[in-house]
Amino acid sequence: MAKNVVLLLCLIKVLLFTTVFGYKSYQGYQVLCAHVAVARDAEILNRLEQTGDIDILNEIRNIGNVYILIKPVRITSVKAILRSYGIIFTVDEENFGTIINEEHSRIQKGRTPRSGITGTEFDYTEYQSLAAMDHHLRSLADEFPNSAKLLDIGKSYEGRDILGLILSENVHNSDNKPVLWLDGGIHAREWVSPSTVMFIIDALLGKVENDTTIRSQLEDIMKEFQIHIVPNINPDGYEYTRNGDRMWRKTRKYAGCEKNLKTLWGSCFYKLCYGSDPNRNWDHPEWGKQGVSTNPCSEVYPGGEPFDQTNTKMVSTYLLKLKNNDKRNIVLFVTYHSYSQLFLTPYGYTLDDHPEYAHHKAVGDAVVAAIKQRHGKTYINQKSAGLYPASGDSADWAEHTLGIVDSYTFELRPSAAEWRVGFELPKEQIRETGEENVSAFIALVNGIKYHQDKNST
Repeated sequence: MAKNVVLLLCLIKVLLFTTVFGYKSYQGYQVLCAHVAVARDAEILNRLEQTGDIDILNEIRNIGNVYILIKPVRITSVKAILRSYGIIFTVDEENFGTIINEEHSRIQKGRTPRSGITGTEFDYTEYQSLAAMDHHLRSLADEFPNSAKLLDIGKSYEGRDILGLILSENVHNSDNKPVLWLDGGIHAREWVSPSTVMFIIDALLGKVENDTTIRSQLEDIMKEFQIHIVPNINPDGYEYTRNGDRMWRKTRKYAGCEKNLKTLWGSCFYKLCYGSDPNRNWDHPEWGKQGVSTNPCSEVYPGGEPFDQTNTKMVSTYLLKLKNNDKRNIVLFVTYHSYSQLFLTPYGYTLDDHPEYAHHKAVGDAVVAAIKQRHGKTYINQKSAGLYPASGDSADWAEHTLGIVDSYTFELRPSAAEWRVGFELPKEQIRETGEENVSAFIALVNGIKYHQDKNST
């Protein structure tokens, strides 16, 4: 009896160690700064990520300092592997749980069941819930009936709405205009992404930008284009980061068993795995070949097959219908991520030059210059695969399947070295991040191939 009590107490201790009131605490997790000196070092880190031994926190991982998160049971073995390959590292954070729990406590103090869901103004002084975002989108459609109409992509795996807006001057008679597509929130933990896309929406509708030049430029975009914009295309994952696991990246659909190992009775040998990386789940000839893992518990598990995740299937179906059935001319595809302050151009799966590489570079140079001019932040313009080749991402799908030459990815604030704020970018920077990306959006639209071709005829 006494032995059973001891075992029960140990079990309770373990559960409390990893979870606080249902919210994963990350107690005992460490963050290492590993110095990548040569290509082989990056390959080792990518392999450890694919096997689920580490979580790479910053996007720049091909050279310099790479920050990796390690669970307590893997700390000793991962350090031994790094030493065996001569990869120099330091411990940057002994207990990552301290950072997570400080943020969680701060958010909980200011949270009420109706936070962000009152009035017609969106609060950019805090990261808002999905319900607050959806409320604001609906409010904007009501407030600006001539410029905005609600866009309902469908339901997520867990039954949440995937909502956005269609924006244009005289929006109900704008189907003859070329289309711009913007989305955010594909990776759940990247909270500044949906906030930034929400800010761009408000800017296009004249609610948050006071500069007359910027307002005039946005009005010109509204006159010329029809903009389809969805702030959060992974709502299940996003809500889970707010209520279950702040560092969750993937979707929430059941994925399989860790390392695909099952017992003789069909149950998982280790544990159940949930979610796939929605930015590895897009159909492409190179799907599943680069920067992915076959382990369903890995952060970069691409799913069992392309578009087996409800949200990626819904969004791709909508875009395919827009192009093929409705015969619309989609001239820009943009997806917003965080973090590392990057503007990423095709391709994501190979370092080969795109036929329009010179165009992409020129567009990117204009974008990062506009960002720099707004608040002094330095973004880097580079090929997406320059970070690390990865197949099955949405921008490559849009370029290949929809034929969109101007298909890009933003990695927002902070810089790659600022992992301590990283996905927990301070709320005081939400608005500035939005403002600099309004400027970037204007520069981007001005530089797209559509405008070049139009001006040459």
